[in-house]
Amino acid sequence: MNNKTSKVKEVAKLFAGMAVHDTLVHWAFGISGKFPIELSPLITITKDLNTFSMIFWPLVAAVLIYYAWFKK
Repeated sequence: MNNKTSKVKEVAKLFAGMAVHDTLVHWAFGISGKFPIELSPLITITKDLNTFSMIFWPLVAAVLIYYAWFKK
């Protein structure tokens, strides 16, 4: 593995961790069931948006984990 590939995989590991974090946060929101969640006057998490995030972030995390740790 060359140096450029190694750096790209390290960045993928960082973003995989961020995606796993988002997965856990949105699943915790989903389990709590208290919607809408207003984070600021401009950001409100609805049940529909959270449901999308509960599916999207685990998929992103899985792809990044595969690329960063398992792909040769």
